[in-house]
Amino acid sequence: MSEKKAESVLEGRDLLLRLLAFQTPEGNFPTYLHDFPRAFDPMLGLKMGAVLLRALRDCGSLLGSGVKQAVETALQKILVFTEGRRTQKPLPPI
Repeated sequence: MSEKKAESVLEGRDLLLRLLAFQTPEGNFPTYLHDFPRAFDPMLGLKMGAVLLRALRDCGSLLGSGVKQAVETALQKILVFTEGRRTQKPLPPI
């Protein structure tokens, strides 16, 4: 692996870990970082889940076991959060 590519992989790992630090305990992500720990968009977790799943699938071997485990944990939290939202009854129309 070239030095430039290795540097890019390390930077990507760092950015991914910094992003995961903003996941709420429930499993969602804030739309804006200054909103943390509040997350107003209930679908943002699913949107982020697609990106995380793609990173895991395409770059999983480059992430290292610690980062890979962190991404898998984040995906599990997203699924639990989404499943919990799905089972809630919708509000009646006004």
